[in-house]
Amino acid sequence: MKKTVLLALLTLSLATNASVAATVFSEDFSTNGALLGSTPDTGGNWTITGTSVVNPLTGANGVLDVLTTGQDSYAAFSSQAPTTGGTSLSMSFQLNVTAAQATGDYFLHLSDPAGTTSNFYNRIYAKSSTNAGFYQMGIASTSGTGSVITYGGDLALNATVVVSSLWTFVDGLANDTFSLTVGGGTYLSGYTWTGNAEPTAFVSAVNIRQGTGSNAPTLTIDNLTVETIPEVSSSLLMLSAALGLMRRRR
Repeated sequence: MKKTVLLALLTLSLATNASVAATVFSEDFSTNGALLGSTPDTGGNWTITGTSVVNPLTGANGVLDVLTTGQDSYAAFSSQAPTTGGTSLSMSFQLNVTAAQATGDYFLHLSDPAGTTSNFYNRIYAKSSTNAGFYQMGIASTSGTGSVITYGGDLALNATVVVSSLWTFVDGLANDTFSLTVGGGTYLSGYTWTGNAEPTAFVSAVNIRQGTGSNAPTLTIDNLTVETIPEVSSSLLMLSAALGLMRRRR
């Protein structure tokens, strides 16, 4: 009986914790034509980053085409995401890479403040594999001295996959963690902050980047969503531990 009650409380606590995750940005790229000036489902209008107007970011057939050596753009979150220790920021999207290059480059990232041209975080990369017809995805926390790009295994070109990055904030300096899932399975994990200083208060915007012609991938993006995930409550952790103890005693 006690176990049944405890399990019910744990389930309720999990559901409550999940229910307060908040979507701060979402975009299904259903509007064909120029991305700049358009309004996502959740968040501020798409605005140019920097000044380049070469290869304007353009939506077609319900996806966004991302090329090389071109215009970059950002959209502010509907509300700033606090970098409170224990909370996380999830970014998910559908990706189809049609071409990639050996050096690789990043095509998607987060930033603070919105509109900055330097504070780029949670950078998502793609580069070609040594195996024909494949590419690899990578992640870097930011730039600067000591910054590390970590890549995962081979993924097939010209295939749509669902990608999700998870940025978990930890109190203190240089210890936030990152992970990537592809198709619902773990692709990269255990990455800890490297490079320039972490944001001290908020993350404010999502950014799409068309990198250098010699390094950047060519791809499409769809259904881009960013959510804040609250810290798991201490009561939830206690309930989970108690349930595990009861199971061991059986």
